[in-house]
Amino acid sequence: MPVVYRQANEKDLPAITAFVDFWLAGRGLADGVPGSAHDYFVPAGRHLKYVTKYTTVIAMVENCIVGWSVKTHLGVLIHLLTAGTWRHQGIGTELLRQ
Repeated sequence: MPVVYRQANEKDLPAITAFVDFWLAGRGLADGVPGSAHDYFVPAGRHLKYVTKYTTVIAMVENCIVGWSVKTHLGVLIHLLTAGTWRHQGIGTELLRQ
């Protein structure tokens, strides 16, 4: 299945929030999904700022987010997250390049 990379927009906010919360909350740990962790949450309001003020790119497979990155306009990386089930396939590398 091909991975499609594109700039995120405000319509993507519910899907981005669900993706980030799932992986950072460690919900995949119960299922033994690699890459799951207990980390921290990104407030929903901050996602809006990321999409409107920064370069936010999502990696999609069949309309599902499998990766997400946020960079400042100067190219400073703020966030990079790849779904545990999609790691080691170059998605994070491509998100860094975008």
